[in-house]
Amino acid sequence: MRGHPVLVTGVGVVSPFGVGLDAFHGGLVRGKRAAVERPAGKERVALAKAASFEAAEFVDSRALKYVGPATRMLSVAVKLALADARLETAEEEIALVVGTAMGNLPQTASYARRIVRGSPAELSPMLGFDAAQNSATSFASAVCGIRGCVRTIACGWISSGVAIEIAMRMIGLGLAPIVVAGGVEQADPLLAELYEALGFFRSETSAQLSQAPPRRAFLGEGAFVMVLETVDTAWKRKPKVYGRIAAALSSSGHPVQSSVRAASPFLEKALAGAEKGPGEIDAVSAGGCAIAPEDEFQRAGLRGVAGEGVPVAAIGALIGETCGAATAAQAIHALASINYRELPGVAEEGKEEAGALDAEVLSRPRRGHFRNVLVCSSDPGGGLSAVVVSEIEP
Repeated sequence: MRGHPVLVTGVGVVSPFGVGLDAFHGGLVRGKRAAVERPAGKERVALAKAASFEAAEFVDSRALKYVGPATRMLSVAVKLALADARLETAEEEIALVVGTAMGNLPQTASYARRIVRGSPAELSPMLGFDAAQNSATSFASAVCGIRGCVRTIACGWISSGVAIEIAMRMIGLGLAPIVVAGGVEQADPLLAELYEALGFFRSETSAQLSQAPPRRAFLGEGAFVMVLETVDTAWKRKPKVYGRIAAALSSSGHPVQSSVRAASPFLEKALAGAEKGPGEIDAVSAGGCAIAPEDEFQRAGLRGVAGEGVPVAAIGALIGETCGAATAAQAIHALASINYRELPGVAEEGKEEAGALDAEVLSRPRRGHFRNVLVCSSDPGGGLSAVVVSEIEP
């Protein structure tokens, strides 16, 4: 952002590879797909659940027993990010902005079934405590002591990208000195059914943009958040600085076909916002989850912007489609690649999940000095999201 460099000073991750940035990056560079569950009677559905963890080890709250997976994951991720940034929430005015496509929809559906089919005795207020799209964000803000603006962004699979863009604007306009921003999503058979009903996995949807055969639904889950702030607020604490968000841009509501045509101009606009040219991009973090329209958006954009020889990593092929949390997951992957100087590849067992990006992505990890990484994400409904992540110059 011009005039207001936004630093990343803390990272919190709960992913199918474990808790923390080291576990996330380590799992990615191994290049093998995360372990999956297959719900009974749903052969075409694969779910990459978050690795087992005890939320109570990170968050001190008796209410944890009343909340679902998304709320527990987000609460732990926010707690980790704040600790990583050396932040005491009682002393700072901190905002929280989180993107999610469906939030706690499985819990909402379960509670609704109790209302329709159950008896009044079963409708304890605590059972509905976590049955709202914004309840994960609200709970996380409470248990982590966040006193500033708290917002949940729900606009499809680019939701966390929009959350990062809003956080950038809040900091740039002086509305919040520090913002924790990112996304959360849970993988659940109900969501797979819903997305299939919407046509995301149908052969006719795939045929619009790609000759690839229809593939199974591969959904992942996790919480991925970053602490964003300026140099002025960070200098007194002297936290580790992972890099900076040079630009964040999102756009929604395009018809599928026009989104493919708009992909390159959209990414070019994001690069311009970061004051970078295509030749300055050292790597790309794409989705690659075998959802044909989504992958084709990214593929079309990369052809027009990234140029030949720029390595592409597709983390969706390894952890599944994390939907509303995808852009945040990819942005944190970009930060890890800058700091660890290593991009993940996709082993043969994950190649099928790379979808339309199959020919573009790395097949094995690549080491190098990655100064600027372009993150591109998209929504089968036509939404586009881009983030430019850059290293801090000496």
